[in-house]
Parts: sequence; C-alpha cells; structure tokens
Amino acid sequence: MSLGQIALLAVAGWVALRLGFAAPLPFPVVLLLTGVITAGIGTLIGLPALRLSGLYLALITLMAAAGITQVLQATNFPNGGPGFLGYSPAAAGSVSASLPRPDLLASDAGFYRACVSVAGLMFAVGVLHVRSRAGRAWAAIRQSEPAAIAAGVNVTLYKLWAFALASFMTGVAGCLLAASAGGLTTYGFPAQDSITLLAVVLMGGIFTFWGPAGRRSVKAGSRAAEKLGICRQTCC
Repeated sequence: MSLGQIALLAVAGWVALRLGFAAPLPFPVVLLLTGVITAGIGTLIGLPALRLSGLYLALITLMAAAGITQVLQATNFPNGGPGFLGYSPAAAGSVSASLPRPDLLASDAGFYRACVSVAGLMFAVGVLHVRSRAGRAWAAIRQSEPAAIAAGVNVTLYKLWAFALASFMTGVAGCLLAASAGGLTTYGFPAQDSITLLAVVLMGGIFTFWGPAGRRSVKAGSRAAEKLGICRQTCC
C-alpha cells in the first residue's frame, strides 16, 4: 500500500514538461519516455521499502511524497527556461507550464478521446498483469510473504515489479495531465490527495480493478451532475 502516487504524478508532469521543452520529440515518444523514467524513479523509491509492509510502507511512501512536494515547490515546473531545471522566473507569467499537444489532439474533444484510449490501454495492461504469473505471485505475497518465499516466489523481484508498473502508469497519467488545459502548478499536488486516492480505492474494493474504476466513475458523474445543476440554476 503506497501513499506516494500523487507525488509521482507531479514528478511525471515535471519530466514530461522537461522533455517537451528540451527537444522537439513526438508526443507518443514523450508519453512513453515519461512512463519509463517515472517507473525508474518509483522503483528507486521502492528499494528502501522492500522490507516494509502495511502501515510502515504507507508512512514511508507518504513521507517521500511530502519531500517530493517540497522539492517541486522550491524548483517549480519547467517553462522553457535554461539549465537542468528548465524554469525561468521571468517567463513565469507569460509561458504556461503545459506540454504542447500535436495537431491531432489540439482540440479538447480529440485530447479527451486520447486520454480515454490511453486509460483503457493502461487498464488492460493492469488486468493482464493480474491474470499472469506476476499477478499470482502478488496474490501469494499478499496472503503470506513467508509462504510465498517457501513456494519459490522471488519476493524482491515482484515487489519491485509492482512499484515499477504502478509508477509507469502514473507517469503516463502525469504526461497527459501536463498536456491538459491550464498547465501544472506546484500547489496542485498536495500530499493529502494520496490519502483521498487510497480512500477511493478502499471504498471501491482494493482487490479488484472494477470497484475503484466504478467508484471513480460515480464520483465523476456526481460532479458533472452538480455542475449541470448549477448551470441550470444559473440559466433559470
């Protein structure tokens, strides 16, 4: 149970913006590179936590998330400036920390369709992993780590695999977020959002993909209905 996904989402946004401003790479390449780099960062964060589980793992990842948030607030998101950080205070008001979209995704409708397609692909990757040998190993580790070791499961490998897979998906999401309208801000990734994300997963069902996805869909639908109601009241 990790509480550092929101911080990794911010790191992924930073990486995507840095790649986008550093070189004229195609958007799919930036998307893939951001996922791979974020997966590496997530794996590095997971290395010290290999011997931890449960509450201790949650606390370690939450502290890491708080540290990453503080670093991002000090460095800011890249906006085309010089140096490794790529941030220019002089351009802060005129250049948005947003990843340029390709012509195919320039419209909001086109970008929305791309986000839905990528989300479906990531969902499929997760389902395939759960139904594969890796998924069976994760289930064995979740039930009893000593029993999994006795059965010949490489616990270290599969724990790092889980960190890398979750971080890759977060990296892809962060790249898409960096290309959304409005750009990224340092105060848009508070550490407490990780607890909110965990609550959504727990309410939907932590041992299934469909529960959290359905719970999130219901929440998004309620927000849309609320906005529609406000619009109707305003129009009337």
